[in-house]
Amino acid sequence: MMATCALVTLSFLLVVSGVAATDYDYDNQHKWDGSCNTGSNQSPLNFKTVYTSSFPPFIFDNYGLINITLEVNGHSLKANLVPLSSNLPHLLGGGLSDEYVLDSFHFHWGRNNGEGSEHRLLDCSFAGEMHFVHYKKK
Repeated sequence: MMATCALVTLSFLLVVSGVAATDYDYDNQHKWDGSCNTGSNQSPLNFKTVYTSSFPPFIFDNYGLINITLEVNGHSLKANLVPLSSNLPHLLGGGLSDEYVLDSFHFHWGRNNGEGSEHRLLDCSFAGEMHFVHYKKK
């Protein structure tokens, strides 16, 4: 009998200034630019230990109805925010010392239920993964 992993992984990615958005192919990581090629604590991650901890709750402000444009780039579906006002969706709390503004969100998926997620939990890959990309409010 085959075990099936069922988990939705929501990753809050913080955009680092100076790192250009580009197509990154995980089969050719040696071709990645700058710190994406030389860093030791970067994506994809395999969370091998599960910790429990107590943090204040996250505060999601203005995440109600949002306008987006959709972009299919060959390996993912990306939703880009179309700002209608200066009050953009933003995140704070949860142990974060700053406020982070939602930039976009995107999905990763695979051919079957055992692959597709960028990250793994306890060596287990999942059918898909959704990333919410935020940047630090200036």
